[in-house]
Amino acid sequence: MTKDGRPSLITDIRLFAGERYNSAPYLEGQEEAVAYGRRIAWLLNSEGFSLGTFPALYVLFTPLLEPGSVKFTKEGGDWWQRYVYVGVTADFPDAPDKRDIVMRGIADAILATRPDQ
Repeated sequence: MTKDGRPSLITDIRLFAGERYNSAPYLEGQEEAVAYGRRIAWLLNSEGFSLGTFPALYVLFTPLLEPGSVKFTKEGGDWWQRYVYVGVTADFPDAPDKRDIVMRGIADAILATRPDQ
């Protein structure tokens, strides 16, 4: 929330790959997907999109969930980060369609977080 009580607008989407946030590195070698996440955050910010108190969405692509599924977690670090797991196949991030998987995963995480928007 902002100091005057309004919900915070989204400002950042960060991407990770692994099993847990505390040990997962940033998604590397996927510059187009990372840029897509940034552009989506900027677009949503300009449209007044909010995740409530969370201005940052952290998306972890993990093989621990069924591919395509989305799970929220309270794991993580700071109060301004909303953490979401997105299920992927075991061969991710080496899958041939990894860019599409990431782009769909970002959209799925956003839609699951705020289906009303």
